Amino acid sequence: MCFGSSDPDLVERDPYGANKHIRVKFKDVIGEPRGTSSCFFIWETSECCYDFLFMACYNVPALCCHLFISMYWGIEFGLMLFWHVWLATPALHLLQYVIQIPSTCFRLCCRCLLDPWCESASYMFMFCEDPGKQANPEKLRIY
Repeated sequence: MCFGSSDPDLVERDPYGANKHIRVKFKDVIGEPRGTSSCFFIWETSECCYDFLFMACYNVPALCCHLFISMYWGIEFGLMLFWHVWLATPALHLLQYVIQIPSTCFRLCCRCLLDPWCESASYMFMFCEDPGKQANPEKLRIY
């Protein structure tokens, strides 16, 4: 029994699809193109050798290192969660409250100073045309 969770599912070990991008079965890795095919015996023994050595190369290091690696990742994610819950989120909320008044003042100053200039520039460039575009004779000219 694990702390804080139910018994691990021994059938479906990746219920959220964290490693669905990894495809390592024999048929995912090795395939003969059309027009070439080895005899059935070669293909079958190759698949058996691949599966045996694949599982051996996966399980032996996993058997030797699984405790240390799982302890490391447990510590890493536990500290990351602690930092996020107790430090980062409150700091971000504090920053939102602290910066609210200066950002409102800055926004108002920018609108007061820049809006008249931008509006004037829009009137100035309103009648500029694309030189490659056919001129519209009905368009009102102000000069």
